[in-house]
Amino acid sequence: MAPARILVPGCGRGHEAVHLDQDGHDVVAIDFAPLATVHAQKTYPDSTVDWRVADFFTFLDTGERFDVCVEHTLFCAIDPKRRDEYVEAVLRLLRPGGSLIGVFYAHGKDGGPPFTTTEAEIRRRFGKHFSFPLVEVPRDSFPNRAGKEILVWMERLD
Repeated sequence: MAPARILVPGCGRGHEAVHLDQDGHDVVAIDFAPLATVHAQKTYPDSTVDWRVADFFTFLDTGERFDVCVEHTLFCAIDPKRRDEYVEAVLRLLRPGGSLIGVFYAHGKDGGPPFTTTEAEIRRRFGKHFSFPLVEVPRDSFPNRAGKEILVWMERLD
């Protein structure tokens, strides 16, 4: 992938953000939990990731736009009643033609968080605004998540 401006929302300990940074991308990583970004900065002191404490839904107010949004378990942390808000937020954060690359948790259990999802729900919620060049079960999930994740690459339709 050519160098891109990438948002990693719900970055947690920052592993994905740092990997993308090391590949030469301009990375902004946000998390609602201040300790998450503090831990990430301490773990990766040489990283050039722009670490920020921010709520994904209010981060929109910055007016910033990105080429790619990399999601890993933020969607599953959000109450399903707010998932359409999540889709709208991603649309507003991505530049025209931008991509959402995500690993979605499909554990199949009631309740949450983490809240489960399905490929059908992902296609239903995002399908009006995105194409789906790739949808697959990851081959390298952690053992306790094997077969319970869906890797999706979506491209914003413009």
